[in-house]
Amino acid sequence: MPPREAALYLRAHPVLSQMANSSDETVSSLAMRLLNASRFHPLLMDRLTRLAADPTLHDQLLAALDTLENTGNFASLPDLFATTCDNQQERSYLDNALTVSLDQFIQHLSPDRRLLLWVASLANEVVTLDLLRAVSTELKLPTGSTPGDIDPLLRTLVSVGLIYQNPHLSCHELVRERIQAWMEQSVEDRGGLDANAIRLAYARLLKGYFLGMRHKNMNSALQAGSQAFIYCVQAQAWDEMEYFVSSLVTSALGPKMVEALIPHLQSAVESVPEDHQRWFFLNCLADALRKAGRLDASSQTYHQVATLARAATERLDTDTQEAWGRLAVVCFNWAIVYSLQGNSIAARQCYVEGNEAEKRSGRPPIHLIANELQMLRLDVGMGDIERAEPQVTERVERLTTWWERHCAGLPVPEAPNPEMLARGIIGALHISLRIDADKRDWPSALIKVDKVLAIEQSLSRSLEDIAETRFDRANILIQMPDHLNEARTELERCNQIFQNVPAMRARTLTALAGLAEKQGESDQSIALEKRALVLHEQGPSPHIRARSHGNLATYLSQRGTPADLEAQALHRTASLIYCVETGPGQDFVDAIRNYLYDFRSAEAADRDTPLPTVAELLNTPGFSALSQWLATRQVNLDKLQAKIDALIEKYHSVMLSQLNPSEPAPDA
Repeated sequence: MPPREAALYLRAHPVLSQMANSSDETVSSLAMRLLNASRFHPLLMDRLTRLAADPTLHDQLLAALDTLENTGNFASLPDLFATTCDNQQERSYLDNALTVSLDQFIQHLSPDRRLLLWVASLANEVVTLDLLRAVSTELKLPTGSTPGDIDPLLRTLVSVGLIYQNPHLSCHELVRERIQAWMEQSVEDRGGLDANAIRLAYARLLKGYFLGMRHKNMNSALQAGSQAFIYCVQAQAWDEMEYFVSSLVTSALGPKMVEALIPHLQSAVESVPEDHQRWFFLNCLADALRKAGRLDASSQTYHQVATLARAATERLDTDTQEAWGRLAVVCFNWAIVYSLQGNSIAARQCYVEGNEAEKRSGRPPIHLIANELQMLRLDVGMGDIERAEPQVTERVERLTTWWERHCAGLPVPEAPNPEMLARGIIGALHISLRIDADKRDWPSALIKVDKVLAIEQSLSRSLEDIAETRFDRANILIQMPDHLNEARTELERCNQIFQNVPAMRARTLTALAGLAEKQGESDQSIALEKRALVLHEQGPSPHIRARSHGNLATYLSQRGTPADLEAQALHRTASLIYCVETGPGQDFVDAIRNYLYDFRSAEAADRDTPLPTVAELLNTPGFSALSQWLATRQVNLDKLQAKIDALIEKYHSVMLSQLNPSEPAPDA
């Protein structure tokens, strides 16, 4: 039955309706499991409700559901849902209703309809009519007088219930199993195709959509790209995936989307036959683990990739220049993970090795410049601006010259790939405006961010890509007192665009909170940062969580009600815990500094506001994300408390006499 008819059946059925609406979660969950098992097949829905109505059959029912959910094998349904074990008449009835009757439907179809049903059954999820038409055209299915006109064939399949259309197209799992079993036995009905050829047709069309739409509608492009990748893995079409999968992984929005790709990447790594292809999928897997926030696993995987890549540079049977190029890519990516882990020394070593490999790769100069720019970004982040600035400026000028030649329609042999050139100049401008920001040269930073916007708009980048640059622009405008209203307009627009990009929406809310605080709107700054914190806690970065807790503590102290000051101490402690556990760095320094400001302010106001203990904090509602993070890392809470106590004791006497907002933070 279609879902709507199944819903009416459920509502009218006294047993199922009562179970589905039960306040007992165990009972309502069982009802949902029954419906999922039936897949709205009328016979099964009736059979399952009979089983559910008889308490003596519940153990058998639960065992059957467990078996079905664990195996996904719908061919065993007659055995699973017979009410007695040895009743051959009942077993024959169920088998006839669930399999033989479907086989008879399939047998009475014309060959072209059977072929279309097979193609639809191999879709991994519901498909649009347009996609099924395109796949039929790609495979040159026999469809009558007009190529790709599957409507007459489809009408028959829908009318007899072999395909659902609501409005997209899908097959019941039983139908999938029966048509696929039919085609295994009936080679003459396959039209010269096999299952992998069909999956590959789906993959190519979805991949084409991803590549065409990734700079226009990133969310729908990524959905298509993810499906294309899964089809490719199922079809073991390894050559179809190079570069496309890398772009898919690095473009993915949020950890949840990347997590869904990781099992398929692992399957590819285990199945791919050639070392150079295994290198590629390992590299993509490491990228995905990084994007998902699993930095230790990512670093370990990059270690595997680097080992393969180094070995390839020493083999005589390989293209050594290509092998050096691969090693450069690995080192570049591995350095990013080390940077995220706060290990700047290891990151720099990776960049140095990557530069040497790049020089031996024979690739166009744009590759080396991209690697050098990332090293310079690292140097700027470590505060080595004086040495880095002239090198960044030189590369910006060189890339600008190449970009202008490209825009004029002239060849650019140093950067023949326009997309890589665009990324190069955008990245260089970002580093340059970061230097301006560190020097507080906001007018210069604004000029550069506007150049980035102009380039992205000329390339018809997606709304989300452009909004990220507008977000950077807003943060520059916030530093310019005459431009605060313009900054708010930019951020509010970004907040609308980032509705489906949780990480960027959280950053936007944090920026809006900072702007509200700057304009004296304490209530607004607190409300916005609370909303941001909820989203930050869904992401993987402890540093970002720490900053959000720290921001909220600061805003609460500025409003200063007794309840605010009590909550402030909780959030300040949460910020300290994240920073202590992740180790020294600027966030660590800032957390200590802010705690000591709080302490001195309380002392000046003759107010006693001790920090809560770790145990007290974790038992307070609203801090479950921190508790879960500590549990995942298997942190010993007593040792953590001892670390915090020792840290506070160490810095109290030194800093309370020295602390001044204009002075640099203490060396932590």
